[in-house]
Amino acid sequence: MVDTALETARQRLGMSTAEAVDHNALLSRFEQTLRADSAPELEMLYQDCCRQVAACEHAVAHHLVVVVPVADRPRQLRHCLESLAEHQRRFTHAGGLSLVVVEDSRDPANRCAHAELVREMAVAGVDAHYLDTVAQWALVEPLQAALPLFLGRQCADAMGHKGASVTRNIAMLWLARQGWERPLFHFIDSDQVFHVDPFAARPRYLLDHARHIDRLFRTRDIEVLTGKVVGDPPVSPAVMAGTLLRDLNGILESALPTPGAACGFHGETAGVGHGAYHDMAALFGLDAAAQTFEYACPLDGTHTHVDTLQALGERLSRFFDGEHPTRVTPFSPVDVETSLAPARTVYTGNYVFNRKGLRHGIPFAALKLRMAGPTLGRLLQQELGERFVQAALPLLHRRAEPWTGSAEYRPGVRHEGMLVELSGEYQRQFVGDLMLFGIIELVGVGYPAELPGESRVASLFDGVSERLLGEYRRVREQVMERLAVFDRQLGDHHRVESSLLAPYRHFARLVRRNYAPQAAAVCALENPAFREDWIRRLTKAVREFPAQQALWAEVIG
Repeated sequence: MVDTALETARQRLGMSTAEAVDHNALLSRFEQTLRADSAPELEMLYQDCCRQVAACEHAVAHHLVVVVPVADRPRQLRHCLESLAEHQRRFTHAGGLSLVVVEDSRDPANRCAHAELVREMAVAGVDAHYLDTVAQWALVEPLQAALPLFLGRQCADAMGHKGASVTRNIAMLWLARQGWERPLFHFIDSDQVFHVDPFAARPRYLLDHARHIDRLFRTRDIEVLTGKVVGDPPVSPAVMAGTLLRDLNGILESALPTPGAACGFHGETAGVGHGAYHDMAALFGLDAAAQTFEYACPLDGTHTHVDTLQALGERLSRFFDGEHPTRVTPFSPVDVETSLAPARTVYTGNYVFNRKGLRHGIPFAALKLRMAGPTLGRLLQQELGERFVQAALPLLHRRAEPWTGSAEYRPGVRHEGMLVELSGEYQRQFVGDLMLFGIIELVGVGYPAELPGESRVASLFDGVSERLLGEYRRVREQVMERLAVFDRQLGDHHRVESSLLAPYRHFARLVRRNYAPQAAAVCALENPAFREDWIRRLTKAVREFPAQQALWAEVIG
């Protein structure tokens, strides 16, 4: 019997009968075609083909367990889970799928809302589990004294806002005790969805994530696989103000002199390279493509520069919750299998591992710092080599809710009426960078197998701290220089209504509040006592980690 959908796809794609025998090659070609052709019927044909292939692979496919830690985000979690259910409905993973939602909320109402969402998923036919704080405490209580770096110091009646890394580690303890056959554990974030095109007018399911993940683990020797994200950047606003101000200055320079002219931001652009949003991209070896970037206006139809400025102004406040209004990472389909490459960074909001991979808990989780994923990645790179890989399997990242313009909950970001305070986020970023680059140097001398003495570790972190402080100062100076240009352009507004530029002036006030020399976070970073305290804490953590890592692996079993 001829597989109707596969045969139709072969003819549509112009493939020979011999070529179409390789279902993986056919589906890969199909994924490339979908990006250029947005016809819904073509998307449906692709999904039909994926279901036909899945029907042939039921006996060999892994069981996929999707794990979602969540803290006070019931609305964003709903969109995440609805996209997962829709993805499963359209593709129907051959090995079956389970869902685990892991609670980290402080608000009892949000905990109830999360639990109800999981019940809704179960009613809809998903094998759904809700790991509440009572169950988590039962896992943590007998272990936390011995594993403080992995589990922190918890209390039975205060298990909210433990932090994403500690919550992931607790989830791993629970997963290790379950009996799924040949599981793969896919950790994602609650502000992500499975339809991957950030610019589409409707949700488009262009990747059968489960099929690709299953196939890669079946055909390669992989223990940990990391994907990435499209849409909003995975980094903190603390390290993005410089690139945004650069873009805004260019936009104002072009638009303000001719506000009534047709919008001129619809030409060919160089696109947004990986890391293009990051003020310190070079520090991480990223190709920021900042020199060739041009703003791509998202408005359709006939409109003027006034319309462009108004639409952009309405989005500026979202920056402080993690959006980058001018540098949205697009979805660019590539062949998933050929995209496979050795990895050095874990995107903890989109990574997968097998049962053996449970032994790799998030290191230094209790410190609640940013850069936990990159730090874990450098340790995995050292231990696993080619069994730690990355692939072009992105999820769509949406920091803010479209209808409110802000995130439901974001650690380290405090909204105070019209003001936003990034001090906590900024400090977590700096110390997270200190942790990461310190670990990179330690790995270079054989850590964790080789454990340097306490004074050597402290001296190493002290040197990294001084270098980072200089880089942070350089970026802040650049931010303030670009802000001065921004202020001057806003002062010359006689060609447009003053109200049009009000959101831009408010944005400038918030940047000054968070990046100027007198800002709370800047004062903290410049305080030697602040840095010395963190160097002591990181030195202690680094010294204690190897023994706790060995115990963690033993507990996982």
